[in-house]
Amino acid sequence: MKYTFAISLSILYTIDILINAHYIFKCSDGFLIDIESFYSSRFLLIKRRNSMAKKRANGEGSIYKNKSRNRWEYYFTNPITGERKKLIGKTQAIVIEKYNSFMENIKTVNTLENNTTITKLLYLNEKDKFNKNLIQSSTYGRNIYGIKKLENGVLNVLPISEITLQHIDEWNYSMKNFSDSVISKAFIQLKRAFDIAIDKKIISTNILKNYKRAKSFKKVKKVNAFTIEEQKDFISLIPKSKYYMQYMIALCTGMRMGEVNALHYNDINLKEKTINIDKTISRDSDFKSFINSTTKTKNGTRIIPINSILYPVIKAFIADKKGKYLFSNDKIISTGQVNSEMKRLTNNPNYNTHMLRHTYATRCIEAGIQAVVLKKLLGHGDISTTLNTYVDVFDKYEKQNNIIIENYFKNNLFLGGDN
Repeated sequence: MKYTFAISLSILYTIDILINAHYIFKCSDGFLIDIESFYSSRFLLIKRRNSMAKKRANGEGSIYKNKSRNRWEYYFTNPITGERKKLIGKTQAIVIEKYNSFMENIKTVNTLENNTTITKLLYLNEKDKFNKNLIQSSTYGRNIYGIKKLENGVLNVLPISEITLQHIDEWNYSMKNFSDSVISKAFIQLKRAFDIAIDKKIISTNILKNYKRAKSFKKVKKVNAFTIEEQKDFISLIPKSKYYMQYMIALCTGMRMGEVNALHYNDINLKEKTINIDKTISRDSDFKSFINSTTKTKNGTRIIPINSILYPVIKAFIADKKGKYLFSNDKIISTGQVNSEMKRLTNNPNYNTHMLRHTYATRCIEAGIQAVVLKKLLGHGDISTTLNTYVDVFDKYEKQNNIIIENYFKNNLFLGGDN
């Protein structure tokens, strides 16, 4: 008796087992064959597929046996990325099983991504970069902070594929009471989410392409430097502080407080009178302070001089610190801790340790140090950062510098000029 049934290439192995067990199996797709011919010849079809690459009827790819390597190979196109992919296995059944598993996984992932919110997409992206060691703990923590500003409202509820410009506008308007810095960091994350969604083919159009973020209603808080008199007053207060050395180092070098608190005994070279800066205090993914083996920026790694004021103080301080961190041994000291103490010490809630860095830079400019030299001392990546940060100080001394230039010209180039 002859039975006619449909067989799918993807379940050929299963059918082979069933036929050997004298069962009749019927499939819903594929090509028709005579079951007796199929069973007795064992296998006209296998002979055919062993001898040549077999194109899938639905365009999914080709499968064949590589005789030279004694293995089966399956070539196909990833329907999500458009990339060509190859699967290999000892038997055809293994290769087909791998293919089916791959396609099922793509379907699951694609369904998940199509229903993913902006924040979930960003959290997964940051976690992936962190797990691959592409970003540091401190960077991960800062990025997570930016993402959290997207958690209010529909941006944290609707799938990204359903977000409209109206939704973006509503979020944008709600951010105006935050500082420009906070808005900027959150908006960078928002744009990143849409870039990721485009890359993963979750959406086809980036609605943020030419979108402008809101500006803050808040006035920019300018970090001021101490005047000379204020600096003298502060210096008179700090001997009674437990952070006396940190204050002195910051005032005499312009180091960031995170860099100061991360200093190790080996960073101090008394012979050359220099300080090596290659670490800082950062916050990890759980927002806990730790000693980061790199500085805040690439240019933050630098070697700076110890002046004659700081030298005797730091020499005495490190005498018993051999092989240790100067400040963060048993417990990490964060910038926030020193900031809090500085406010109490001065009885001024507006003071913070970054003022010490600005004070150092201001004194340098007043002393006539060139901007390019100051840039290196402060660890700025670009001289424009130095110029823009201290533009008011540079402007203040512009007239004074013009007089210096004029006198130089008179004395060396134009003898006999007006006096």
